Amino acid sequence: MTPVTFRPRAEQDLNDIEEELAKRYSPQVATKFIQAANETWDLLENMPEVGAPRRYRNRKLLGLRMWPMRRFEKYLVFYRALERSVDVVRVLHSSRDIRRILEEET
Repeated sequence: MTPVTFRPRAEQDLNDIEEELAKRYSPQVATKFIQAANETWDLLENMPEVGAPRRYRNRKLLGLRMWPMRRFEKYLVFYRALERSVDVVRVLHSSRDIRRILEEET
């Protein structure tokens, strides 16, 4: 298994999504999201190259892959499958301007 690590922005994304789901729908939906996220991390630990490779102009995004969150498919996980870990860069809703957001990553 390959451990999953999270960049600070990815951790903030997850916290923001959980908070938004709790406010907009219910705390139970937010809890289901966290459960789905944990299932997604388990999948990435066991199959780190499952996500579709992505291409961006920003060279700092080289090797980035994308995978939809289990049961919350509109939330997309952007990550790198590294030799010894899975590096989660961002978790974004599909309605956002993903290309712009990721191109601005530093």
